[in-house]
Amino acid sequence: MSNDSIARSQSSPSGMGCLGGVILLGIGLFVFGVGLFVFGIGWIASSIPKFDFTSETNSFPLMEEYAIRGDSLRLDVQTLERVAVIHVATVLVEGLLEDVIDQIDMAKRDPLVKAVVVRIDSPGGTLSASEDIHRRLRKLKEGTGKDGLGGPIVMVGSIGPIAASGGYYLAMPCNPILAETSSQTGSIGVFVSFPSVEGLGKQFGFGVTLIKQGEIKDSGSPFRSMVPKEKQVWQDLVDDGYQQFIRVIEEGRPHLKGKLLEAMTMKALRAGPTGADGMPEYSRYRADGGLWTARQAKEAGLIDHLGSLDDAIDEAIRKAHLPTDTLVVEYERPGSLLDSILGRDRRRHDSFLDIPDWEKGLSMVSSGPRAWCLAPGYELEGLAAMAKRSNSHSRPTGSALSETPRPKSGRVHFRR
Repeated sequence: MSNDSIARSQSSPSGMGCLGGVILLGIGLFVFGVGLFVFGIGWIASSIPKFDFTSETNSFPLMEEYAIRGDSLRLDVQTLERVAVIHVATVLVEGLLEDVIDQIDMAKRDPLVKAVVVRIDSPGGTLSASEDIHRRLRKLKEGTGKDGLGGPIVMVGSIGPIAASGGYYLAMPCNPILAETSSQTGSIGVFVSFPSVEGLGKQFGFGVTLIKQGEIKDSGSPFRSMVPKEKQVWQDLVDDGYQQFIRVIEEGRPHLKGKLLEAMTMKALRAGPTGADGMPEYSRYRADGGLWTARQAKEAGLIDHLGSLDDAIDEAIRKAHLPTDTLVVEYERPGSLLDSILGRDRRRHDSFLDIPDWEKGLSMVSSGPRAWCLAPGYELEGLAAMAKRSNSHSRPTGSALSETPRPKSGRVHFRR
């Protein structure tokens, strides 16, 4: 073979194509390896607890302020009076309220906060958790928890998709309360539920042997039906919580005093042909435990106005006699290195429906009955929240630890 033919064969397109493919494969493997390395470093970094060495008492990550409205170019932004938006977007269960409590603490310890908008997207939860957040919000509004740094502040409620039962309960320190036209609210009531396997036990021949001391110690057992006396004991427990709920609403909305149990005649909407044969009107009362649309709630006096979160912010600025361009901030927990690498936004106020491993909520049956202020149809969300609480390491609410003051971050970040 001549030298010319050898040269032509070495420079043939097929030979160059193979060489190029090998080079591209090598580059791809290199990039893939670098990506795996960066991902691994980010995952390790995000798994390492964040420590604050400036204070021995600050054992938990601080939240940071993010401006969502106002003049971000002001040089004196750190000294501007502001409105804080506190997001409550969770099923209200003890142990799952850390983010909400931290937001309240941030606003409470900031003397520059002159008004607060409480944005609620919650179907409620346990009675005790609802009361805990209600109490903290009331103290924030009254200025009794601001460590002498300020006095009473304006507090406006903003109802998102749903603020029902316990979600409505904690809105009572707010005045006024605004709801979006598509919101659901109300559901004023308390319940206790008991699973029962008595029928299955009789069918398949299983049960339990109980040894007790105390006449109604096994009241609510899933293996037998309650006797009337036991039902009355639990009914009294529920009634006590219900009366507490009523008192809280009457204190927060005095114009409803004595009216929550009054009968109201409701006209059926009959929006489509399928409802033509239904009841033309029916009777309800405000505290019947059912949900109300935003328009119905306004007519019943449960809320004050229809409006968005921006409308609620404008109302808070007006009531606090602040300039229209007042700085408006919200609080979020700083994201991890992995969040930054992956471009994830660490939103503190995710939807209350974003609860992993909800199927583990069936384990709640072993935790005993609780008094729930939960909207109808949201039992599974309550179960999921209980499961998440049992699998989390959140600090308990209502404890001395949760009252430990922590300094604010001292920085304001601006969302573009």
